[in-house]
Amino acid sequence: MKIDLKAFDRPELGPYDLCIVGGGVAGLTLAWALRDSGLGICVLESGGERPEPERARLSRGDITGYPYFPLDMARARALGGSSHLWDYEVAPGVCRIRLRPLDPIDFEHREAVPFSGWPFGYETLAPYYRRAQAFFGLEDRPYTAEAWASATERPLLSEGSAVLRTALFQFGDPARFNRDYGPALLADSNVTVCLHAQALELLTNETGEVVEGVRVARPDRTEVTVRALRGAGGRWAGKCPAAPALESGLPERTGQCLRSGGALFHGAPAFSLGAIRAG
Repeated sequence: MKIDLKAFDRPELGPYDLCIVGGGVAGLTLAWALRDSGLGICVLESGGERPEPERARLSRGDITGYPYFPLDMARARALGGSSHLWDYEVAPGVCRIRLRPLDPIDFEHREAVPFSGWPFGYETLAPYYRRAQAFFGLEDRPYTAEAWASATERPLLSEGSAVLRTALFQFGDPARFNRDYGPALLADSNVTVCLHAQALELLTNETGEVVEGVRVARPDRTEVTVRALRGAGGRWAGKCPAAPALESGLPERTGQCLRSGGALFHGAPAFSLGAIRAG
């Protein structure tokens, strides 16, 4: 079910069992997986069904570390999130997104890499990668050179080399989120998708142990409160670029988590080292 806060004049929404802050790739994936769970689900998306220039301004920010594209150009505030921007052209007029699992080393703490290290290893996520591949409509094959190599069609450029290593990607259809999953959730009676809903603050009980709701801004800067079903406060999740602004009233450990989540994101380096041609 769709609710656009541009045309919603009530002061409250809910209560819901589960509220997902952010209707991008991660948020829609979670909502899609739980849509038949029997939970009352609400998805808060700060944009509309398609990217809008005035909403993109909410993504502006300073970049530290490696140079990157301006954040309001590299992130889309819309249902489906940055899938609207995936545009790796594999043939004239055919755009795809390059996909591969993280490598085991990506989960490890490395002294030379600030903020590196995950609280779990690659093996924890490995079973979910197969589900993710199906979600993108990809082939269920290992990401090893041997699983894809062909002496006639796909020879290994790195075979016998002490310098080169073959890394594999699959190409997924970027429109799956904004063409398929997003519209399907808008029509799903088990899920409430709130558009133009900018999360401002997580509302907690007096001890800060239970989230009781979310304070949300409409485009005209008036506010709506999204309420949690009593006893369901622990089932509220989010991937929100404005996370540091949500800290008010939360325990220090929760605030630290939000600060990190709001300040860091994973992006591919935007430069080219050259090209290798066979033959």
